[in-house]
Amino acid sequence: MTKSKLHDTLRIILAITLKDLIDAIKNKNIITIIITSLFVVVVYKYLPGFLSEEGPPKLLVYDPGDSALLSDLFDSPAVDIYTYESEEDMKYYLTNGEEPELGLVIPKDFDQRPITSQPLQLQGYVLNIFKEDEVSQLMRYMEDEFEYILGHPVEISIEKIQIQPETYGITVMTSLGFAFVTIMTGMLIIPHMMIEEKQSKTIEALMVSPAGSSHIILAKAFTGLIYTMVMLIMAVFFNWILIQHQWLFLIGGFIGGLFAISIGILLGILMDTRQQLILWAWVGLIPLFIPMMLSLMDDLFPERIVKIFQWFPSTAMFRVFRTSMAGSTPLQFWAPQLAVLITSSVVLLLIDAWLVYRSTR
Repeated sequence: MTKSKLHDTLRIILAITLKDLIDAIKNKNIITIIITSLFVVVVYKYLPGFLSEEGPPKLLVYDPGDSALLSDLFDSPAVDIYTYESEEDMKYYLTNGEEPELGLVIPKDFDQRPITSQPLQLQGYVLNIFKEDEVSQLMRYMEDEFEYILGHPVEISIEKIQIQPETYGITVMTSLGFAFVTIMTGMLIIPHMMIEEKQSKTIEALMVSPAGSSHIILAKAFTGLIYTMVMLIMAVFFNWILIQHQWLFLIGGFIGGLFAISIGILLGILMDTRQQLILWAWVGLIPLFIPMMLSLMDDLFPERIVKIFQWFPSTAMFRVFRTSMAGSTPLQFWAPQLAVLITSSVVLLLIDAWLVYRSTR
């Protein structure tokens, strides 16, 4: 491709993209999709708090010495206590929390330690994703309760631990919210525009202009990506403290958005009315969202079945979002998933371009 031809190609794509961006702002159906998606993000953000039962804060304890303190804590109505056989188990279940919780290690010789004028020392753990004021409030509450039980001041040294990619906690609901925004925005905005263009014969006009099927598909993809990324950035506003690896989140959102947009373009090509689009869009959402939910149910389904669900493109996007909120990002939790999304997106976009070309010939 010559430099002049490349310049003309980019000019055509940008012109169509600009037209689509302006048309989308004027479309009330698209505005409704945007508002609905943002509402769902807010719901997913605060749903764990709404669903949590009222009660005392949770205390996760590893006590190798079966101390008297543990027995007293079980008798206390001021804490909701859970015990574990090892420190590793306690920390794992702590990472599954959706609200501030305290993990505690009671030393094996705690009952034999002499009482001095200094506060008794205990080692505590909290997740690193919660706000400092929430952690401080929890610490003061627990220290006051321990002092009441022991009759002596207690000081808890806090160590913050990080979420792991595959733990089940606050990141699950948040990642589902991000996936919902990405899929809804990418999958529904573009087909609404394409149906209007069909009804107004804009597509036919574009095809007899210098624009070809590849120009139209690329412009639609760019338009969808811009709106999808804007929506994701707005969603991040409500969950910024959770995103540990912004680079991975943005890459996952970009490629996941491209996958959703490729489905949206396909719907726009195949559907002729909004009624058809609404019906088939909701039908299409089922095989996208169900695998994400089933991939979490490894306690109900055989491992090989869960593995299959984990490699659906929508689940791959969901897992990338989860990993972006973890403390570490092992390659196996995001690189193969991105490869699945890229492959699926390219295949669908090629199909889209071929269908547009065929429909105008």
